[in-house]
Amino acid sequence: MFLPKLGVSDNLLILQEFSWLTTCIYIAVLFVEYPTNWIIQRVPVAKYLSANIILWGIVLALHATATNFTTLVVCRTFLGIFEAVCQPAFLIMSSLWYKRDEQAQTVTYWYVMNGAQQIVGGLLAYCFSLLGNERSIKSYQAIFITYGSASVLWGVFVLFWLPDSPMRAKCFSEEDKVCNSHRRIHSRKA
Repeated sequence: MFLPKLGVSDNLLILQEFSWLTTCIYIAVLFVEYPTNWIIQRVPVAKYLSANIILWGIVLALHATATNFTTLVVCRTFLGIFEAVCQPAFLIMSSLWYKRDEQAQTVTYWYVMNGAQQIVGGLLAYCFSLLGNERSIKSYQAIFITYGSASVLWGVFVLFWLPDSPMRAKCFSEEDKVCNSHRRIHSRKA
């Protein structure tokens, strides 16, 4: 986490509380994973993913308003609730769009992006730390507001751009949709 470098520990937390801020996310994911998997099977997956991205971004931006450890734990728990949809939704989307032998490579790219995000996130956190904490919006608040707003915008983009399945993709002709479907069906039989 980049929070100590942004001044959060000086304002809100003692060092022993930082571990709980990560733990509460995974506890929330643990409890919400089953219901979210059940929901994903019954609703348009891209729309559900989009709604969760938007809500995740809102909660992330709300971190800037946290005034104590309890409010941060509540925010982080809601973050875990809305984050729980990502892994299963990505797996379903991958199985809809890619042949079986292409899916492992696709999943690998997700995990590569985790590492890339750490690099970019560290650089951005450093840039935000240069803002200092002498202003009305402290550097840690600025990063939460910025990342949260960007996530909301991304969720809106996903809502309108990402189809729920290849058969609903507007970028494909009807012939392309049928070919893609046959391509995936034949790969499962092989």
